[in-house]
Amino acid sequence: MADRDTDVHDRAMRVFDAIWSVEKHQRALSLVCRRFATIRGAQWEGQFAYGDQATTDAEMQVNLGLPRMEINLIQPAAQRAFSDYRANRITVDFRPRGQASDAKSADALDGLYRADENDTRGGGQAAYDVAHDEARLGGFGAWALEPRWDDESDEENERQRIGIVPIYDADQSVFFDLDAKHQDKSDARHCFVLRSLSRAAFEAAYPDASATTFADKLTWDYDWTRGDSITVADFYETEDHSVLRRTFENEGTKERRTYDDEHLRAARENDTTLLTELRRTGWRQVSKRRIKRQRVRRWELSGSEVLEDHGYVPGTAIPIVPLFGRRWYVDGIERFAGLTLEAIDAQRVFNMVVSSMTEAAGASPFSRPIFAPEQVQGLEDTWARQNIDRAPYGLARPLLADDGTTILQAGASMTVEPPQVAPNVAALLELTSSIIAKLLGEADQPQTVPANTSAQAIELVQDRGDARDYVYMDAMRVAMERSGEIWLGQARDLYVEEGREMVAVDGEGSQSKVVIGQEAIASDGSAIVLNDLSSGSYQVVVDVGPASKTRRDATVKALFGIAAGYKDAGNMDTANALYGVAVLNMDGEGLDGVKRTLRQNLLPGGWVEPTQEEAAQMAQAAENPAPDPNLLIAQAQVAVAEAERENAMTKRIEAETRRIAAEANAEAARAKAAAALAGIDREDRAQVLAEVEAATREDRADRQDERDATMGAVDASMRVESHERGMTEGGDGDAA
Repeated sequence: MADRDTDVHDRAMRVFDAIWSVEKHQRALSLVCRRFATIRGAQWEGQFAYGDQATTDAEMQVNLGLPRMEINLIQPAAQRAFSDYRANRITVDFRPRGQASDAKSADALDGLYRADENDTRGGGQAAYDVAHDEARLGGFGAWALEPRWDDESDEENERQRIGIVPIYDADQSVFFDLDAKHQDKSDARHCFVLRSLSRAAFEAAYPDASATTFADKLTWDYDWTRGDSITVADFYETEDHSVLRRTFENEGTKERRTYDDEHLRAARENDTTLLTELRRTGWRQVSKRRIKRQRVRRWELSGSEVLEDHGYVPGTAIPIVPLFGRRWYVDGIERFAGLTLEAIDAQRVFNMVVSSMTEAAGASPFSRPIFAPEQVQGLEDTWARQNIDRAPYGLARPLLADDGTTILQAGASMTVEPPQVAPNVAALLELTSSIIAKLLGEADQPQTVPANTSAQAIELVQDRGDARDYVYMDAMRVAMERSGEIWLGQARDLYVEEGREMVAVDGEGSQSKVVIGQEAIASDGSAIVLNDLSSGSYQVVVDVGPASKTRRDATVKALFGIAAGYKDAGNMDTANALYGVAVLNMDGEGLDGVKRTLRQNLLPGGWVEPTQEEAAQMAQAAENPAPDPNLLIAQAQVAVAEAERENAMTKRIEAETRRIAAEANAEAARAKAAAALAGIDREDRAQVLAEVEAATREDRADRQDERDATMGAVDASMRVESHERGMTEGGDGDAA
């Protein structure tokens, strides 16, 4: 081992031995509490096992012939707490702080964090659940944030995302240095995460490890080797280093941005640097300052050597999130507990009383007569089957004197009565039951509410249970805030590729895309960069209240009540919007389509917060607004009037054409008639003239009909023109 590794290992072992010597009893107690609440038979372990010996699963029910009953009253209360948390999960909310940050980037951070939660296989919400359950029972849990490959199957893809992974048995595996006093351990300088490996697994993972790793006994207080297993630790250590921060100002917009010098000079994909790009686009340096910043280094080590040096981890904080149930400092030692600790003694007394009563009930439930052997001679089988055959009477021979005739005894000499439950035992059973109920709360309160109980009374009972659980939910809030801070530090180092498209998840579970370092135009026309995680400051907020398990239902109830008030006042637009928001807050099957439709309807009115994609669509719609419906109607009316006028003019032209053609035909006919008359007799001529006159009258009548039709078309055209003038004057009046 190199000299540097030797120094690191010695330093780590000294730090861990100091931690272990102080905390080993507290950690053992936490493990006892978790076993007591979850493992069948653990409530009879140790000095409470019959015969003062530890029990095994095979000996669980009978030991030395005595029953050991175990009625676990802690588990229902724990299950209620687990179900309550899972029904009301909490997550982080990033909020902008300072001029260099913006609300859209904060929303993008929210979406990226949720995506990392959902996309971590075997982790994410599962990591929170494991830590929460262990903290509820034993008082301590934890999870870790680790970088992972974005696509493990693609060797050329070097992009990473942040995974949220569980740490099992955290009270036995996660240790912070003794100088870390904050509940979230943000002031810790060292951290150890232990894991146990079999000898075969260890040799496969670390083929170059020293053979002394499996020494029978090392010089440290903690047993790093136990039989055929070995403990390996991830050792995190913080280091302080100096960082040069440069502030730039845009000459046009006067916007300011601050960057690390290392980030400014780092090469990009196009072989340029951010510093060069800033200077090219009109940014000038206005100030610089050297600050101190932390970085964290990680080693893997055994009890005898450093196994691997992983270098510096992303971010500026130890990537381990501790979660405490209830926590105190007493005698300078950090102590913690879950809901199990105070109920252990009452639960053990309850089990002992129930076992004692079970033992008594297991004896004969009937009085047993005592006879002389001569009295049951030949009747032994009958008495042996008394409890089975349930005969209405039993036979016994009289006990005679020596003369054979005097009866000394006709029946049993005495009886053995079944054991009775002592009054003090029954009182003790009732007392322990009430003590456990007071310590843990009634797990079945909601099912025991009497009929016709008001909603306010039910909510009061629920709020009382929530107040009991609030200390645990507040501890979860502290841990989630720390998780968000660690994640943000890692994201600044990992999510740096400009133009990288990443999946984000909104509060409703819908997916969207976030582009890192996306260029955009602000409302004032200036160029801005969205989702630039390297600049800006963001606050991590987690909201949790004392009525967490009914908060969403209470919100829906309140919205329905407010909407009813607006409905009664006649304001249906506001009432319908509030009903829609209430539906968006409901949980249930078959609501996805309804929620999507309602969300689209509520977005224009500002009733729901739009995502980045929805905001972009709304901005585009604002630039190309839809035409006014009244204007469309007016335009349609003008088009109809124009069509009617064109139709009337067409009819007038057709009528005039027919009139001219008819007159021409009449002149031709008269000419032909005159020529014909010249060559016929007088009598025939008179007959022909009469026929011509009749035809002329019919022709005149037809022309009159055509003139009437033409005049009607002209009148219709004039009416259309008058209507258009009225529309134009009315539009000008509106415009005026």
